[in-house]
Order: sequence, then structure tokens, then C-alpha cells
Amino acid sequence: MTRGRSEVIEMARPLCRSERSRAGLDRLETLLARAGGRGYRERIHIDLSLLRDFEYYTGVVFEGFVGEVGFSLCGGGRYDELLPRLGSTPARAAGRRASSGC
Repeated sequence: MTRGRSEVIEMARPLCRSERSRAGLDRLETLLARAGGRGYRERIHIDLSLLRDFEYYTGVVFEGFVGEVGFSLCGGGRYDELLPRLGSTPARAAGRRASSGC
């Protein structure tokens, strides 16, 4: 089971073998708590099998769906190591895209 809500985090916790992976789950749990505090808890689902097709993502990735549409309307994530690849100064970064599906 790689999809769901907070139960997915608890299912994944025993599988984590590094401090970095445990810290990632802790950060995800914090994000869910913040979303819940703003009334969005029931609208957010976790999918630990989600992979973006760009190798420069370094952290959380996301996609946004509307049930009636059937495809991703937005997506993005963290890519802290992208700017040095382009010859720029290292910097933390996050990005997103929106799509009309056309």
C-alpha cells in the first residue's frame, strides 16, 4: 500500500533504514499536519510510488488532480541541485507547473 493518508507514513516508517529517509517522513508528516490545520487534510493523499520523470528533483514531488478530470492538472517539487547543473550558484529551489491538459 503506497497510497493513502497518514497511514502510508506509518506503513513506510519500519522500512526506512537511514536517518535521511526517516527525516523525510517526518517532514511529510509535518506538511500533512499544516494542511490539516488549514482545513485541507481530507483533500490530500500521499502516493509514495509517485516518480517524476526528471532526475533533478531532490525532495518532495507532487501532482494535483481533480477527480472528474482524470489527469494531473499541476505538478512540481524540490530541485535544489538544478541551478549548479546550469552553471549558476547553488540555491534551494522549488517549482511547479500548471496544465490545461491540451
